[in-house]
Amino acid sequence: MLIFLGFVLVIVYNTIDFKKDRSYSREEIISAVNFSTVTIPNSSFAVGLTDGKGEFSDDVVKGSISISEPYYSVKSGKSYDSFAVMTYSKGDVEEFVAVALFQIKNGKAIYRGSYPIGGNAVVGSISNGQQTTGGGYIINVGYLDKIEEEVVGDATTEQKFLSLTVKDHMIIAPESAEE
Repeated sequence: MLIFLGFVLVIVYNTIDFKKDRSYSREEIISAVNFSTVTIPNSSFAVGLTDGKGEFSDDVVKGSISISEPYYSVKSGKSYDSFAVMTYSKGDVEEFVAVALFQIKNGKAIYRGSYPIGGNAVVGSISNGQQTTGGGYIINVGYLDKIEEEVVGDATTEQKFLSLTVKDHMIIAPESAEE
């Protein structure tokens, strides 16, 4: 009988999660993101950020990256998903803008991917949409983009919206919602 009670105690002890859900302040999340490592889209460059900025280069290309406002975070399971604007350039080509997704876990930001918004776009807002069936959720991105007739160097003038579905800390599906 004593062995059976010991066995039950071991099983119960192993199933208890002694780690309390940690909640992070906005400042802690931004700091974790700004000192994380990101991968430049469509490349193999992994760049360590310092204060949200970094540079990369090889024999062929040289570029820079920055992470900036607006930041937006969503509690997702026992961690947080944090979104920010990622702006990067490769060589003398125009800047590219994307929404980057980071998973905040144990105080560290893990880069999980990004979704391209466009060249020289200006992201004005990232906000939470509704929950989806199947355990995901939607974020809404509002941004200014160029009208098709505009050329590089013209100001961004057309207001657009994009909805992104997120599941398991990954952006899985965009849905255009232009207005």
